[in-house]
Amino acid sequence: MNNKAFTLIEVVVAITIFSLFMVSMIMIYASSSNINWKINISSSMQENTKNIIETIAEDIRKNWISWVSKQKATDNCNFNKNYWLYKKGDKLCVWTDSYYLAQNVGWIFIRVDSTEIWTICWDIKNECILVKDDWTNITRLSNSRIRFKKLEFLVSNEFIPKVTIVYSIQPSIKKWVKVNTIKNTYLNFQTTITQKLIKSN
Repeated sequence: MNNKAFTLIEVVVAITIFSLFMVSMIMIYASSSNINWKINISSSMQENTKNIIETIAEDIRKNWISWVSKQKATDNCNFNKNYWLYKKGDKLCVWTDSYYLAQNVGWIFIRVDSTEIWTICWDIKNECILVKDDWTNITRLSNSRIRFKKLEFLVSNEFIPKVTIVYSIQPSIKKWVKVNTIKNTYLNFQTTITQKLIKSN
């Protein structure tokens, strides 16, 4: 009677080939999953940027650009019409609305001013968000998937008042996201919104 069986070497070779195949498949899956996540987060950042700019642009075109402030000490929106001056800051006031970075502490939004951005917003553990404050209500403009690292408004006038918005965003920290991925994924954005020359009543 002739019993056929695998030798030890054949078994080891078969296991090695199978292991290499499985490792390759896992690496391909991890890589495609990472690429898919980056595409999703990039799409989310671009979509959020579009919504933010559309909201601010609509507000500016309906109302007047009023003021830009830098620190909480000068936080009130003084309705200054000196448009020949160039104004730079991290809080933009448009009539009764204002836009600035804040931290959500409990249920309260606390403003982060220009002196704090580099210490608070650049720390990956903190989440700086863009909010709209209309004196009666503060609403979040940036979604929960992104965090702001920088925000700056530059108001100028060359015949027609305009505001240049410059900011940098990256993914907010999540349980399933690697810190290195967050640090290496960011979007720098700059656009200019022009106020209407004649305001219609």
